[in-house]
Amino acid sequence: MLYKTYCGTIVIVGKTNVGKSTLFNQLINKKISIISKKRNTTQNYIFGVHTKKIYQTIYFDTPGIDLINKFNLNKLKKIIYESDITIFIVENISWDQNDENTLNTIKNSSIPTLLIINKIDKLKNKMLLLPHINFLKKKFNFLEILPMSGKNKKNIDILIKIIYSLLPDRPHQYLKSYITNCSTNFVVSEFIREQYMIYFNKELPYTITIQINSISINTKKEYIIKALILVKKNRHKSILIGKTGNKIKKCSIMAKKNISCFFQRKVHLFIWIK
Repeated sequence: MLYKTYCGTIVIVGKTNVGKSTLFNQLINKKISIISKKRNTTQNYIFGVHTKKIYQTIYFDTPGIDLINKFNLNKLKKIIYESDITIFIVENISWDQNDENTLNTIKNSSIPTLLIINKIDKLKNKMLLLPHINFLKKKFNFLEILPMSGKNKKNIDILIKIIYSLLPDRPHQYLKSYITNCSTNFVVSEFIREQYMIYFNKELPYTITIQINSISINTKKEYIIKALILVKKNRHKSILIGKTGNKIKKCSIMAKKNISCFFQRKVHLFIWIK
């Protein structure tokens, strides 16, 4: 007996630090896109695939629109116009010019748009939420406006049901085991970069480069990963290492934990800074 299958592309947009990457990871049920309080943590267009029974969803995580150059803005517009659903994320009851610019980018498309009011757990006066929703309704004809908290996954199940209801009747594009278009080297380097951005925050420049020298599997089927962090200035090198090497050790432990979770294997991670 043949079953109908549903498949669609969903692009997640919004300014920096509104929780796009957190939601992306939750929707695909796998951590791929890194998370940090530092602005513009997501610097690439990443897509992840989640397959559940007859439904296959392909999600795009995008950089904050407030820090995108003209070339990447055109690329973002192309992704939006070719997608099936747009998820626009804003932060609780705030609305600024960057939110307005994001809306202007998506409003000319005919794609169904869901508006997520994220981080409502930080909103102390919940009475302010309804007037803000009414304000947003006047901005654009959003298909749904859904208050959420990416931190505690509030309303994530409702969002997934809405997404499934909007998916086109279409064959699945990927095998059930397929998760992301990102290479293994990219995923590993992003997990390493994330920990340094979390640990150092403002101290850490955007100019560091993570270079994966080798990834191998030993006889015990454990991953052996050797990585190099390249910095432009010697003072950045001393900041990252720390006086006794304790800083690089802490970051390595957390990065190794995330990489191990991703591969579902034990990982040995070796990092050098140059």
